[in-house]
Amino acid sequence: MANLLYDPAREKFLTGDINWLTDDIRVALVSTSEGDNPYTVNASHAFLDSVHANAIRSQVGPLENKGADDGKASADNITFPAVDGAEAGALVIYVHNADPAAAALIAYLDTGVGLPVLPNGGDIYITWGDYIFQI
Repeated sequence: MANLLYDPAREKFLTGDINWLTDDIRVALVSTSEGDNPYTVNASHAFLDSVHANAIRSQVGPLENKGADDGKASADNITFPAVDGAEAGALVIYVHNADPAAAALIAYLDTGVGLPVLPNGGDIYITWGDYIFQI
């Protein structure tokens, strides 16, 4: 697969239902090929409940120091602490909500961020580079 913005997120950005700068944006590290119920991305997925709970290896957030210069979403680098389990092949970025059925998916990233990675109980560091994604 390749990095993508979920189609419902594109619409939510256009209608103002997602605000990158003010919403509580979080990131899940997910299994895409191993373990129980690996996640298979689909651009039409709208909410975090599309990602089976067993596929989520770790979650962090909220993202800090977010920016939106020139249509490029940015934030501080992140660390997933003490991750164990099956290989993780992607990051899923979403708007946090206590109910996964209401946590809007934003982006799926599986290239350019050091993935896949095989957790070994240690921390996993994600360095975004110049930006996370561009609209």
